[in-house]
Amino acid sequence: MAGEITTKKVGDLSENTEPVDTDVFLFGASGGNIIKKIKWGNILKKINTGTLKFKSTEVSADVSANASKDITVNWNLPSEAQMLGSFVMKVSADKVTTNVGFCNFILDSTLRVQSSMTQRITVKVGCLYY
Repeated sequence: MAGEITTKKVGDLSENTEPVDTDVFLFGASGGNIIKKIKWGNILKKINTGTLKFKSTEVSADVSANASKDITVNWNLPSEAQMLGSFVMKVSADKVTTNVGFCNFILDSTLRVQSSMTQRITVKVGCLYY
């Protein structure tokens, strides 16, 4: 069925090491839970013209044991910027990093974390925008 997205593990997907201009990437649109696509050729145009930019920042929060916590990320992007996507770069904790159960974006500016023990979690995050 056209337009259908099925559940599949990332590890089960085939890899395309030589994308062509018409290949597309899916990404979460800024500010919501809407999936959009962008063509590889358009990403290359943004990179080649210097209009695709990268920004990183670090956020921290005290997390209670076995409770998820939402952390707001203030990207401080220009008002006209369009975010292509946000991602987690590094997760650390003041006690035991392996006790961090999950850390992922639920929106472009909202990060959800959980730990099996009470501790302070610090996350380095990045985003691509144009």
